[in-house]
Amino acid sequence: MKISRRRFLQGAIILTQCRLSHATSAQTRVNNVAQIKELDIYENQIIFAEGYYFPEQESALFYRVVKTRAATPLQPHAIIINSRFHIVPQFKESISFKQLGLKMDGRTDETRRLREILRHKGNYFFNPGTLVVSDFIELNSDISIRGQDAASSVIEYRSEKNNWLFINGEKGNPQFINTEGYSGRGNYLFSNFTINLRGDLARGSRSAFIFGRSDNIKISHLNFINGKNSHRIECNSSRNVLIEHCTFADTLITDNKSHEEINIDFNTVKGFPAYGQWDGSSCQDVIIRHCRFENVQTGIACHSQAQTMHKNIY
Repeated sequence: MKISRRRFLQGAIILTQCRLSHATSAQTRVNNVAQIKELDIYENQIIFAEGYYFPEQESALFYRVVKTRAATPLQPHAIIINSRFHIVPQFKESISFKQLGLKMDGRTDETRRLREILRHKGNYFFNPGTLVVSDFIELNSDISIRGQDAASSVIEYRSEKNNWLFINGEKGNPQFINTEGYSGRGNYLFSNFTINLRGDLARGSRSAFIFGRSDNIKISHLNFINGKNSHRIECNSSRNVLIEHCTFADTLITDNKSHEEINIDFNTVKGFPAYGQWDGSSCQDVIIRHCRFENVQTGIACHSQAQTMHKNIY
C-alpha cells in the first residue's frame, strides 16, 4: 500500500508528539520517595511525593528524574535511585528530613546523611520521630530547621564521644575564617524540636550548639535535655542572637568547674577552640527571653574583658 508524502509527514508528527508527551508527561504521584525505586522511570520525568505525616507542613514537593553521568557531579540533595538515574528535588518553601532519606526511627545512626544534608543551605522540616546521631554535625550558612513540636521531633546524640552537636564551622581548622568580625557562617533558625544530648553516655562534656563569629541566629521553642558539663549553647563573638521560649533541663555535672547553659564569650583560642582565626571580638545584640532552667548548675553567664566588652545583652 502506498502512503502519500502528506500522510507520512502527519504520521511522523504524531509519533514525535507521542515521544514528547512521554518526556513531559503528567506528573507521577507516589506516597514517598522509597516508592520511586519501584517505578520504571525515565529522564526528565516529574514525580510528586505526597509527603509523609504532615504534607501541608512539609511542603510536599516535586522531583525531576536525571540521568546519572560519571563526569557530572550530583546536584545538592540528589537521591540515587538506581545505576542509571537519580532524582533532584524541585524546591518549594521547605523540604523534610524524611523526603531527603532520613529514617527517623530511633535506631539507625544517621550522622553521615545528616552531615550531607546540612552541608547545603535550605529550609528543612524536622519530621516527627527520633533522629539518632553519633558525632558532630557541621552547619553551612542560611539554614532553617523547624520541627513539628518539641515532644514529637527529637534528635538524640547517642555516643560516648564528648563532642559538640552542631558547629557553624570546620572543626579543628585554625584558618577557617580569614577576615575579622561577624563574618563566619550565619543566618540560622532552629525551632520546635528537642535535643537529647545523652550526657549519661558522654565521657566528657556534651554541648548542643557552638556558634563562632556568627550573625543572625534565632533559637525558639527548643528543649535541651541531658547535657553534661560545659554549655548547651556557646554564643561566641556573635551578633543579632535571639534565644526564646526554650527549656534547659537535667544537665549532668561531674566536676567542680563552672558550667552555664548559655555562655556568652569573646573570641580567643582558649575560649573557642573549635576553629579560627581568632580576633578577640565580643558579642553584640543578644536577647534571651522566656526560657526555663531546671536542674542545671547555671542558666546564663558570660566571659569578657575590658577591651572587648559585650554590647546590648538582654
